[in-house]
Amino acid sequence: MLVILDTRAPKQAHEALKAQGNTVLCLPPHPLLPEPTCSHPDMLLFFAPDAIYTTKSYQCIAHTELTYLEGICKRPLRLVDEEPGCTYPKDILLNALPLGKHLFCNTKHIAHALRTHEFYRLCHVNQGYAKCSAIPLGSSALITADPSIATAAKQIGADTLLVSAGSVELAGYDYGFLGGCTSFAPYGSTDRILFCGALDAHPDAKRVRDFCKAHGFATVSLGDFPLTDVGTIFLIE
Repeated sequence: MLVILDTRAPKQAHEALKAQGNTVLCLPPHPLLPEPTCSHPDMLLFFAPDAIYTTKSYQCIAHTELTYLEGICKRPLRLVDEEPGCTYPKDILLNALPLGKHLFCNTKHIAHALRTHEFYRLCHVNQGYAKCSAIPLGSSALITADPSIATAAKQIGADTLLVSAGSVELAGYDYGFLGGCTSFAPYGSTDRILFCGALDAHPDAKRVRDFCKAHGFATVSLGDFPLTDVGTIFLIE
């Protein structure tokens, strides 16, 4: 399996992923994004069913990595018209949460190519960091600490677990997000949710584990260090 990871993710997470037999692809930082999140995959890429979306500037920065990724995913790279910035909301162009045919995002600030993508039905949420803020489970369930995402998910009939905010580290910020410290397989084929850090350290660990199990997903901690937001661990098979 190919794992797409922030190059600055904890060393223990890198080692655990490689020990599982995965190939780890680290993404280089984008200097236009905020320093704490400049290598976060969910800020740099969006995996749609038909293509991988990124910005023109990042194509230049990560040409080698993205060319390799195109081949593995068997999907073309497509470029959005906008460019990111280092302040919110200019940094959330690609930070959208797919759940089946629904796309949760702040529709005011997401890239036009995603906002108008023919595959998705848009679900507007106030939370700009939609992908960071939730763990999607298949096409009809998710876990989040964000009330706006929870409300929108319930409105479309998705089984939703609302958990407490915090308990996730992200250097430079008071805390990170649960979705940002977990794995997501945009093209399916996995029954595991990987956690960058120790899930048991989260106050809602049992509820999260039980909810994942109920939807057919095992939970795997990548180490005994604190849960750490690395901008989603993308899994490609």
